[in-house]
Amino acid sequence: RLVQGLAGLAGRAEMVAVVFNRVDQTSDLRVYDAATGDLRATIPMGGAVQSVVASPDGSRAFVVEMIAPDPAFRVSVYDAAAGTLTSWEPMEGTPMAVAVSAAGDRLHFSLQVQNADPSGNLLQENRLETWDTATGQRLNRVVVSENWSSLEPTWEGERAYATPGGRRGGNVVLLDLATGAPVEALSIAASGIKLS
Repeated sequence: RLVQGLAGLAGRAEMVAVVFNRVDQTSDLRVYDAATGDLRATIPMGGAVQSVVASPDGSRAFVVEMIAPDPAFRVSVYDAAAGTLTSWEPMEGTPMAVAVSAAGDRLHFSLQVQNADPSGNLLQENRLETWDTATGQRLNRVVVSENWSSLEPTWEGERAYATPGGRRGGNVVLLDLATGAPVEALSIAASGIKLS
């Protein structure tokens, strides 16, 4: 088993969520007491987990998992207080990056989507999507020219710092989340970014 990702839960990391993926493409979300290391809960997931991010207040963990057979991806939400897991409808495409807004009310995704044209040729499209964390509904979708491998929303929630995907890496870019347009290119080369 491999640890896929972890996220602090219940404010100031009172609990830590850790994901264990198995060879058979299933996984567990395990919640540990941050102070003692004691296991508080084990929740079987429906598929292999790609990433997990916590809401800023630590009340929820958003788990992106791959579900067979397509493969398709969906978000499952773990409520730390209730100890429950709720799954949203599958999303279209493969998530390359996921981030939660500073207010905790929005999830932002960088997605790669493959579609076939009328001749059967596969076409790849890069998208930025914003989803409501309370309802699991998509609020915005824009087609963008770049595959972003990391997203980090700014405090006001209208923009995000992003780093390009792929092996080449590149400079950090500030994006407008509503339009997907770059607002500013920074002279900082990085493969990921995190604001604190």
